[in-house]
Amino acid sequence: EQRAKVILGIVFGLFFSFITIVCLEAFLPKPNPFRKEGLNLWLVAPIIIAWLALTLWLALRNWSGGKIHTDNIEHLPGSVAELIDAVIEAMGYRRSARAEVRQELTDHFTDAMADCGTEQEKQVCIKELIGEFGDAKLLGILLRRGKKRCRPLWQKALSGLKHAAWISVVLLILYIGWFFTGTPEISTNYLTAFNKQARPAADESLNAWPYYEKAAQSYVKYDGDEQDDEEFDDSPRRLSTLSEIDRQTLTKWLSDNRSALELIVQGNQQPYCWREYVCWENESTELMSVLLPNLSELRRIARLMCWQAHLNAEEGQFDAALNHLLETYTLGQHIRGENTMLIEQLVAMAIESISTNNLRLILHEYGDRMTAEQLDSARTRLAKVAENSKHTIDFDSEKLLMYDEAQRSFTRSRFGKSHLYFRRLQQVGPSLGDSSIDEDPIKIAKMAFHVLFTHPGKEETLQQVDTFYAEMERFSDMTPAAAKTNSEDIDEQMDELMQDNFFLGVLMPAISKVVLISHRSRSETEATLTILAVAQYEKQIGQLPESLDDLVENRLLQTVPIDPFSDQPLVYRKTDNGFTLYSVGYNFTDDGGKRENYHNDKVKNPTTRLWTEEGDTVFWPISVNSDQ
Repeated sequence: EQRAKVILGIVFGLFFSFITIVCLEAFLPKPNPFRKEGLNLWLVAPIIIAWLALTLWLALRNWSGGKIHTDNIEHLPGSVAELIDAVIEAMGYRRSARAEVRQELTDHFTDAMADCGTEQEKQVCIKELIGEFGDAKLLGILLRRGKKRCRPLWQKALSGLKHAAWISVVLLILYIGWFFTGTPEISTNYLTAFNKQARPAADESLNAWPYYEKAAQSYVKYDGDEQDDEEFDDSPRRLSTLSEIDRQTLTKWLSDNRSALELIVQGNQQPYCWREYVCWENESTELMSVLLPNLSELRRIARLMCWQAHLNAEEGQFDAALNHLLETYTLGQHIRGENTMLIEQLVAMAIESISTNNLRLILHEYGDRMTAEQLDSARTRLAKVAENSKHTIDFDSEKLLMYDEAQRSFTRSRFGKSHLYFRRLQQVGPSLGDSSIDEDPIKIAKMAFHVLFTHPGKEETLQQVDTFYAEMERFSDMTPAAAKTNSEDIDEQMDELMQDNFFLGVLMPAISKVVLISHRSRSETEATLTILAVAQYEKQIGQLPESLDDLVENRLLQTVPIDPFSDQPLVYRKTDNGFTLYSVGYNFTDDGGKRENYHNDKVKNPTTRLWTEEGDTVFWPISVNSDQ
């Protein structure tokens, strides 16, 4: 019996140690002391020792009445004291009740032997009493039952609550063990599905990506590349802002990357662009670890092509200058493609913005020297390229990514329920919820309860993912002005959807900002087309158009461009020095074509900030500092 107690104590001690370590590792922020490089034995060992000591003490603890103080029991014969102790041990009730019964039994035997005159009479009396008592174990059980029935109601209720609490603790420990031993089940290869979705039904010879990949691989950094963003940033800049050393560096940079630029032009001639997506590890199928190389190099090549356009324009080679800018825009359109990753779409929009911003600057600098034919060719080509783009965000790849992560971040269904798999979430997300939770024990308790018992499972989470992207698709088709009119706060709606789901809170991107960027990109393209049309109209007619309708009537524009921030046409007005064209911008208010002052010491040309929180977004005229 003693050996069985020892084994049971060791088993429970190890079990509770395992549950404690798993819980601490799961809920503590990463990195934590329990896992730096493998399991930290210096912290784990004390936990195991403490639990083993506690469970062995509880298992081996003497629950008998031997240590209970009882008056006059020392005057009783040994056989009677042994019987009383056996009854008390079998009784197994609370200590005060056992002490009371022990005293009663002692008094009973003492009183019975009080009338015995001789030792022989005492022995006979003791034998009869012991015989009348019967089995000590059965008597102890009956005494325990009698004591329980005689308790007052409040004591019975308190005892019931205590037992319920102990049962709840045991069940909770078992549930936590079940919870943290769950593992995910990878049932679908979403990488294969994504590659199948991203590839059009076209021959490989029609794919532009191999040319872009070679261009990125052959890209040569220029001297001082670590200061790339400061010396040659994405903002359109006059060549006059460059120092003589910068111009020499730029010339060498262009010469070193002549083959890369030619490969971009060759790729742009292909009708399709797709890539075969692979992961960091060859055997992995995680969409979260898909490699997206060469994007930064392609963006720098796009910037380089725009600098080449500025040099061509300075030398009066306007056809070459416009061609380089339009090739840059085509590169962005190709990278955007169909069913691409969100980051690819963002890079594509950035490249398109680089192209249109520099095109407007070159028109500002050299437009009066360009012919109507050159302007018409550039406008027609840009319109054709832009026409093939839907200018909206494609969410299909992001939805597949969330599906893939759901099967990795939730356990397989057991007893009809799946739950969060913490180790995966801690790999892909920095934290679970608000960082202020770490300092508030009440919030920690609420979070732990929610995660263990009320957090949505995988199936419900996938439904929320579908709802999220359905709402985002609806929102992306809605202009910012329409969203404001309808009082649509998409961020608030999405926060409400994600507030009780840690999985969504960790992994869902700020899609609303991406949608806003797509509206900006479209506005910049349409504004650039409009400026080209106005310049061509002036060359052909000899005067500026009275309104944008004149451009439509002369077939220079298909339709009047609409400002997504007002749902009205872009504001066009003739001025003493020419004309102005602008969007009302983020504040949805027509400020009369007034820009917000923007200052940033890191930007060489601070007035080139196009989109600001206040003021209008003025596409024309281009604003430059007097010293530039």
